[in-house]
Amino acid sequence: MKSCLQGYINFLESLSPDNVEQLYEYVAEGIVFSDPFNKISGSKAYVDLLKDMFEKLDDVQFTVYESLYQEKDQLSGNLENNNTAYLYWNFSANSGATGKLNFDGSSRLVFNQDGKISSHQDFWDGLAVFQKIPILGAVLRIIKNKVSAHKD
Repeated sequence: MKSCLQGYINFLESLSPDNVEQLYEYVAEGIVFSDPFNKISGSKAYVDLLKDMFEKLDDVQFTVYESLYQEKDQLSGNLENNNTAYLYWNFSANSGATGKLNFDGSSRLVFNQDGKISSHQDFWDGLAVFQKIPILGAVLRIIKNKVSAHKD
């Protein structure tokens, strides 16, 4: 099953507008995807989300730094009773609205018995995007500095 994870990592790192349709090879039809801005169900909705990302952003690149794969019998707390994987990654892109985006995040992936991803949860700081918007970003930085023990 680890080969399923490696295949998905290779796909993410080479993801482009030209190959986004190949996502269907890696995800279950009923996949649930979530991140700080989205929660969607279904492989078509997931592919459409990525197509939308490519329409809004240029030079999209995912780089996976680390991965961890756990067989279902390795972890008693795995509620889905399926194999689970975790990724630590970097996302970078360019946007006309925000300029250069570059942030790290992590993902929790659940694989079904067919080796396809049935759940993909992304965890990253949504403020990384909002802080790039000129006026809103300035306001958010002021608020962040007010509540943070560490001042920027």
